[in-house]
Amino acid sequence: MLGALVMSSGIALMVAATPANAADCTPAAAFTETINHPAVTHVVHHDAVDAVPSMWWNWSPNKDQGPFDGPPDFPTDSRGTWEGPHTNGGPGQDEVGTFQQGEGNGSWFHRSAAVEGQDAFDETVTDTAAWTETINHPAVTCNAVSTPQVEGTTVVSPPKAHVKAKAKVHAQAVTPTVVHAGLASTIKDMRGEQGLALMVAGMIMLVAAGGLGLRVRGAAARI
Repeated sequence: MLGALVMSSGIALMVAATPANAADCTPAAAFTETINHPAVTHVVHHDAVDAVPSMWWNWSPNKDQGPFDGPPDFPTDSRGTWEGPHTNGGPGQDEVGTFQQGEGNGSWFHRSAAVEGQDAFDETVTDTAAWTETINHPAVTCNAVSTPQVEGTTVVSPPKAHVKAKAKVHAQAVTPTVVHAGLASTIKDMRGEQGLALMVAGMIMLVAAGGLGLRVRGAAARI
């Protein structure tokens, strides 16, 4: 009976054994991540521009030309000649292009617009405007994992008994350890090994008891 009790205790320990360490899990609250993406740009270089004053020309029709019916074509016209360019003074300083001033055949003029000078400079051109990216991260939760219990099973330490056997095995039961997900445990679950040891010890005790019974019956028969 003692050997059977020890062996059943070992079997119960082996059945109840579970891994000591659960998968690592770190709880975290939900949060929003904001990423600012800068603008994408490139640089365009502009060379310096020299200032050019307004210039003007005056029209001179051919001498053998009769009454002139304008306006003349600029910059060339077979009916006469454009004289210039002139940079100072002149008529129609607010005019641009070919215009007439006066009543005579030669009262036609042409003026170009002035060009304002500028220094060389670099221009930054935006290819893609800056933008903001928002990422919503869900919460991370960890589920607690506890050691399953086997109902109706009692784990006991084997009682001390004087058994005539060639081998003696001592086994010790341990208290089950509860491990929660996300918390690493440093205690190794030895219930599987201890259950095996108890089962082997029970078997040895049963074999030893059987041998002892045979010897007792043999002695009784001789008496």
